[in-house]
Amino acid sequence: MAGTIDIVTRLYCGIDYDHEGLHVNPHLPEHWNYVKFKVLHKGKTYNFEFEREKNTGAVTVTLQAKEKAKILINNQNVELIPYNPTTFTI
Repeated sequence: MAGTIDIVTRLYCGIDYDHEGLHVNPHLPEHWNYVKFKVLHKGKTYNFEFEREKNTGAVTVTLQAKEKAKILINNQNVELIPYNPTTFTI
């Protein structure tokens, strides 16, 4: 079961963990319309929501953290404000 979750988060949702923090670069399969989960990384909780737009096929990523955090989304630095959802369309 853990391997399946790892494949979804790392491969399809494009979440990578390293010493610098979280990197997000999603590659959702065409037939996937929605994925939602939480990640605990270095003591910080992140809420992820990925949704494919029906008309364009673009993926909207909504991310929320309980604490101030910096992450990298599609090679762009993003600063998260606690409890304030941040949305990107990729």
